[in-house]
Amino acid sequence: LPHDAVGAVLLEVADVSNELDLIAPAGVRITWLHRGVQSPDAGQDLEGRAPLVAAVRGMPWPDGYVQVFVHGEAETVMKHLQPYLRQERGV
Repeated sequence: LPHDAVGAVLLEVADVSNELDLIAPAGVRITWLHRGVQSPDAGQDLEGRAPLVAAVRGMPWPDGYVQVFVHGEAETVMKHLQPYLRQERGV
């Protein structure tokens, strides 16, 4: 990413032992979400099995042109995020 990039990175992992040291521009916020553990950014969704879904749906949406890259498990994550991003957010 360019040094002046702005954005949010949400990464869902099993627990804190799966977190990695990542380097990002100052304007990019990295948030780690842990499956099965209540995380401040996770909210509740799908009985706590997919904190990424709740976090994406609950985050503030920026004005202007937005680009989104999502990768996740088909049944638990993509099935719920793809319609939200396409139909509700127009991405």
